[in-house]
Amino acid sequence: LPRRRTELFHRLVLKGVQKMAADRHLNSVFSNIKHAPDQVKIPFTNLLKLAWTTLQKKQLYLRKADLVAAHIPLDVLELGLLIEVESSDDTASDTLTFKHLSIQEYLAALYVASKVATSPEELRQIATEDNLDAGHLSTFWIFLAGQLNATNVETLFEE
Repeated sequence: LPRRRTELFHRLVLKGVQKMAADRHLNSVFSNIKHAPDQVKIPFTNLLKLAWTTLQKKQLYLRKADLVAAHIPLDVLELGLLIEVESSDDTASDTLTFKHLSIQEYLAALYVASKVATSPEELRQIATEDNLDAGHLSTFWIFLAGQLNATNVETLFEE
């Protein structure tokens, strides 16, 4: 069983990415995302970046066109991380949101830990420039701290 929240979210996301690979008839036997086939890893990395950029903008909703523009196939919805927001007139909705803010914060923290912040100075800059030091985003910082643990970063992404 996971001992920390970051480990729990890691397992949840890894299982989703493995399922996505299996659904695409790709190798789905990998223990971390860095070993996933590129056909899965690249769109997933783009989803991490989208989670980060929308979190920076304090944006909770996206459009399917945002996924397409970020080179994320719509089958990423099958991961269960994003859900469609129901429209009031029973028509198909184009609006999406992360299933829970904590999922968006986890994915954003994963992106920042693996691609953006490599030093305490960069973290400080992110906190100040993006106003991410607000208390309502404390979960993002908790996840980021969990990701910056050297062991966690090695098990998730290595350059």
